[in-house]
Amino acid sequence: MIKQLLLILVALNFAIANLTDEAQTAYDTGDEQTAAKFWQKACETGEARGCVRLGFLYQSGKGVEQDDAKASKFYQKACDAGELRGCDSLASLHQNSGEQAKAAGIFEQACEKGFGLSCYNLAQIYEAGSGVAPDESKALDLYVKACERGYVAVCYYLGGMYADGWTGANDEAAKNSKNALKFYSLACDGKIYEACEALGRLYEDGEAGFAQDIKAARSYYDKACAANAYKCEGSQRLDELQGGWAQYQSGQFEAAYKLGKESCDRGVANGCAALEELYAKGLGGARGKIASRRSNFTRKPAKADLELLAPSLARCYLGDAA
Repeated sequence: MIKQLLLILVALNFAIANLTDEAQTAYDTGDEQTAAKFWQKACETGEARGCVRLGFLYQSGKGVEQDDAKASKFYQKACDAGELRGCDSLASLHQNSGEQAKAAGIFEQACEKGFGLSCYNLAQIYEAGSGVAPDESKALDLYVKACERGYVAVCYYLGGMYADGWTGANDEAAKNSKNALKFYSLACDGKIYEACEALGRLYEDGEAGFAQDIKAARSYYDKACAANAYKCEGSQRLDELQGGWAQYQSGQFEAAYKLGKESCDRGVANGCAALEELYAKGLGGARGKIASRRSNFTRKPAKADLELLAPSLARCYLGDAA
């Protein structure tokens, strides 16, 4: 008997999943009326996510006649079933209709149950003082909760607040750089690549209490660039400014050698160019390393000469033989 009951439950769950999938497919293809019918059936059979989606259709008037009362009914049903997105949507509906205090109460319940977006929405209410007494300290605590509960866009927001020197009543200015690093790092790890860029800039410039660290800056810039080709400006700028060539041109030959060797090994052209000049002229860290041959690189050097050079520069001249 128990086995039969389990089989029935599995079949029912599968059927509900099919309903929600079919509804989403219909919605994505622009057939909002069909989506409404499927989500209606899903909601009636106990699928709380179907109730949330149906509430959204009634709130926005997509596929059904716009009706905030029905939207509220379906959001409430989802919320009562433990679907926290339904609670958040219900609170937003009250907020849009001017019921700020009621919205704050529902946001708070959802936040305490772990829904990060509701923590963020409640923080906005306390920061603005909409329907509640303004409280920046509580708003900050709620922003932190939102970040820690998975709403990574808020981590980026918090990182910026601390980097800019904003502090709440419970914070000291000395903690700003530590908190900026913490929250920007969480956002960066959460694929908010603007946060990776922001950290790169802070380390590059040594701002907001950060000690200048070009290696760390490059690491964050490269992380942004690797994920999004439109986020490579920082890496490219750093290669230009800290790749060895700029140091060579300004007469900083030791720095040019160190930076040029590192960047050339990564395939950066101006780093290899800096090394070429340093080895040709015996400057900086290259001084004395090719004492017997002061090649100006107008000919192809012998392998014995180039074994002393950076690996990438050697490969440039010798190919796989190096």
